[in-house]
Amino acid sequence: MAIDLYMKGVSYRGVKDSLQQFLGLKINHVTAMRWIQNYMARINAFVDNHQPQVSDTWHADEQIVKVKGKNRYMWNCIDHDTRFLLSNHYSPTRITHDARLLFQQAKDMADKPEEDYRIPDRTIITDGAFAYDKAVKREFYTHSNPKPHKRYVSLRQKIGNNNIVERYHSSFRQRDKTMRGFKSVDGVETYAKDYKTYYNFIRPHLGLKSTPAEKAGIHETRNWKELLVKSLNQPIRNTPNLPAED
Repeated sequence: MAIDLYMKGVSYRGVKDSLQQFLGLKINHVTAMRWIQNYMARINAFVDNHQPQVSDTWHADEQIVKVKGKNRYMWNCIDHDTRFLLSNHYSPTRITHDARLLFQQAKDMADKPEEDYRIPDRTIITDGAFAYDKAVKREFYTHSNPKPHKRYVSLRQKIGNNNIVERYHSSFRQRDKTMRGFKSVDGVETYAKDYKTYYNFIRPHLGLKSTPAEKAGIHETRNWKELLVKSLNQPIRNTPNLPAED
């Protein structure tokens, strides 16, 4: 319940108040924060082991976020058909290296590990930012796919529309406004990972009538408790350092 309230925009103190009003549970807001941070880290590691079945058309874009009062960037890459958020990461800059890191993470999530797996001929749709031009060529160019990049640089263009990822930005921005920006780099990076899980596995997509994970063939119930129990009971490969359990 604490995780669900927080991901829907309630502050740690608001979570504390709701638990007390509806469950009679008296805790400190710091306790709510530790619960959320501790168990979201485990849930994130668990769901990242799932491989989505996605299309070969992806949308990429970056949005400005406020960190310590300064403009920084959150990069996002979303699949066209399933709306599955394949990768996201924070950076203080907006250069080719940042875009390449976004695409490398997306490929790690989507590509099969078999040695004989053929590299798909992917199309990457972006806005007109120059950082994407070289990044797309270096990450997706092949002899069978010499033009993987579609740049959306004008409202008059009917092909290449990047509204899919911009709609995600609007959803993320609602929380950003509530928090009035982020106080630290760790704060924005942690929240971006948490929101990625919420967006893919819990929050039903209005256009899909399901979660992006369900659309991508991942059979997990959109239920925090079930994800939490599975994350605690099942071994997870390649797991980053997680907070100590209370």
